[in-house]
Amino acid sequence: MTSRVTAFAPATVANITVGFDSLGLCLDHFGDRVTIEKSEATGVSIQEIEGTSVLLPLDPAKNTATLGVLSLYSEQSPDFGLRVSIKKGLPIGSGLGSSACSSVAGVCAAARLIAPDLSKEDLLSYCLEGEALAHGVGNADNIAPCLLGGMVFVAEDSPLRLLRLKVPASLWVTVFHQDVFVPTEKARALLPSEVSTRTAVLQSRRLAEFLLLLERGSLRDLSEVLEDYLAEPYRKNLIPHFEEFRIAARDAGAFHLGISG
Repeated sequence: MTSRVTAFAPATVANITVGFDSLGLCLDHFGDRVTIEKSEATGVSIQEIEGTSVLLPLDPAKNTATLGVLSLYSEQSPDFGLRVSIKKGLPIGSGLGSSACSSVAGVCAAARLIAPDLSKEDLLSYCLEGEALAHGVGNADNIAPCLLGGMVFVAEDSPLRLLRLKVPASLWVTVFHQDVFVPTEKARALLPSEVSTRTAVLQSRRLAEFLLLLERGSLRDLSEVLEDYLAEPYRKNLIPHFEEFRIAARDAGAFHLGISG
């Protein structure tokens, strides 16, 4: 009988330029790991947190890795407790879904021990609790691809409605990470509360064309549709030398360079 589980959750790229709060994809190789083991004492406790210099809360109700675990534990009411160890593999504020990683890894590890029959889709709502704790809103554009894999389009927030997207095997994503900390709250605060009709039309056209090109596998046209009109114009100054990086990426053959998160 399983008494100890370690779950790995991958980093994600959200927005993908034209899909603000609606598009996300998962990456390989790096992310967070959460190990949970059964204990005789009931309840959920955090034993240790590794891999980050940021002081993260040991209170399970205040940690993104365990808030969803608490809800799952309360609903399932097992006759044993859970001891949680968190190993961060992602920098906090990196734009790569750090809070989503912790939340998904925690919920998946806990579910394997106390509710193994639940599907990944069943676990989405628990994972979103951790994301809401971190950012004040439970957006699924990081959580969904982190949990389900691949690229996901969030068609509706409430009730949550997701579409899995076909990603051509020849499409690659390269992540360039500066040593720059950008809190989600700060990045969101820069955005205007209203946009012009022209901006809304341009963004919707680009998003629609991007989704159609993915479906068709027409990669050569992607560079024409990945311009972001909603967020990037206001956020790019948070990243030193952003325009220089964009030119260098294009010169190296990239379709586009945008801001993750």
